[in-house]
Amino acid sequence: MKDKIKRILEIFENDEKYFGGYSAIERLHYSAPEDYIESRTEWDTLKDHADDMYYMLSEIQDIIKEIDEEL
Repeated sequence: MKDKIKRILEIFENDEKYFGGYSAIERLHYSAPEDYIESRTEWDTLKDHADDMYYMLSEIQDIIKEIDEEL
């Protein structure tokens, strides 16, 4: 179990290298106020971040399923 939890935590630690979606959304949450037009993020960029988040969550879901099977 500890190894699987470690794998999940590593996904977050290495997000920029493997996925980038979580880090990107986290940055946008703090640094892209909607009242500055030049700071707004393009739709395609947001879609790419969402796709990255999907892949990250999919991998985490697979690990959780493995834990469930072991239990």
